[in-house]
Amino acid sequence: MSSENRAVPESHNSGGWSVAAYGSLVVSFLGGVLLYHQLLANSVFQAADWPKEMAYLHLLKEALEELRLPLYLSRPIQNTSLFLANPEINLSPQVLLLRFTSIEAFVHLNILLLYSIGFAGWVKAAKKFSVPPLYAALASLTFLGNGYFLSRIAVGHFMWVSCFLFPWWALAISDLIECPSRKAIIKVGFWSWLILLQGGFHQFIWLNLFALLLALATGGRLLVPLLKVIGLNALLGAFRIVPAAYAYAGHKHPFLTGFHDFTTLWLGLIGDYHVGITTRPWAPHIAKVGWWEFDHYLGIPGLIVLAVCSWAWMKAKTDGSLALACGLLTLLSLGQIMEWMSKLSLPFVDAERVPSRFFIVVLLFCLIMGLKHLGQAMRDPKLLALGAGLLVWQWWALWTHLEGWRPEIVERFMMSSTPYLVHFTEADFPLYQTVVAASWGVTLLSLAGAAWSYKGGGEK
Repeated sequence: MSSENRAVPESHNSGGWSVAAYGSLVVSFLGGVLLYHQLLANSVFQAADWPKEMAYLHLLKEALEELRLPLYLSRPIQNTSLFLANPEINLSPQVLLLRFTSIEAFVHLNILLLYSIGFAGWVKAAKKFSVPPLYAALASLTFLGNGYFLSRIAVGHFMWVSCFLFPWWALAISDLIECPSRKAIIKVGFWSWLILLQGGFHQFIWLNLFALLLALATGGRLLVPLLKVIGLNALLGAFRIVPAAYAYAGHKHPFLTGFHDFTTLWLGLIGDYHVGITTRPWAPHIAKVGWWEFDHYLGIPGLIVLAVCSWAWMKAKTDGSLALACGLLTLLSLGQIMEWMSKLSLPFVDAERVPSRFFIVVLLFCLIMGLKHLGQAMRDPKLLALGAGLLVWQWWALWTHLEGWRPEIVERFMMSSTPYLVHFTEADFPLYQTVVAASWGVTLLSLAGAAWSYKGGGEK
């Protein structure tokens, strides 16, 4: 491997990591916390999809308080009454907090926890690539605070907080590309499993799709390691994949839409629209879905950050396979190819009926790879001063966008008058119980095997 492709060794002083420089990270972190606090403040959690999410959390709280195995529901949610077959339910360790907190408090705590872990991932990326902390602050706020997350959490897509873990997954993929060892494969699988635990079933599919595209784009020495990643993900994810396949066998999800064209994608990045928008003369297909399915709002400052990162990546002329995979995923996000694929009856493909959701993975890698190749560039104090101003501007742009997704706005357009009245019940479906037990067994054995292999796996 050439010296140009290697990350600069980490050190306390590399990349401008002085005590004062940490101030930009503090500003970025607290700015993001304030965004999400404001997003949830005064919410009654009864608009759009929030009633469904609150029902999930109520059921989990009931199961924890009564120490019962949550198997059967009194009525279907998401087309199934088999609770553990629903792959978008949060089964992460932090749900144990529900035994001691209110459901509303848990929503705040879970978002804060995953946001903090995601932010730590951007700090790790900056350290790994010896980037000045200011650039890490800009990249983290651009990713973690953009309209993609603000709009989706506003309408109750609570499982989308699993995307906050994406930076760690991207870093694991970067490590795999640099050195396709057994440990690198297991790290990618571990972060995939954690994302799936949060209820990130859709996100799990996107990341495996990206890994497949990267395998096809790379070939050679990385083809087999990436296919091993997908295989390991299947084993670690068996506890969600197999019960879902059992419960939803034969169920068809009608395809909706992707971005449709690059104009809609561009408007998703710069359009400061809110939940009330349903259609526009230039994009009648938007009427099929809410604007949150297109919202990736970065604003002008965020576009500057994205452009600089993309420029640094292109200028470096490395990691071309990643760039090709990002290009292929962008084409899939437009929708036409996925609409055709959804008719092929491939497992879980028809579940991805809004492929515009994929594009967040492209943004992720543009920012991560930009940080990697900015490591030895743009250290002029004047540029750092401009970056500080850009950080403030970026936060203000996101704060302004947030105004259109505040609870009172969403509730005005999408208030639900019918809460989910559901509770656990007794039933007897031996095959379902066998499927759940066997799939959890596969996952637990795979976790144990992966942990053992990681501990003694070396670089093979």
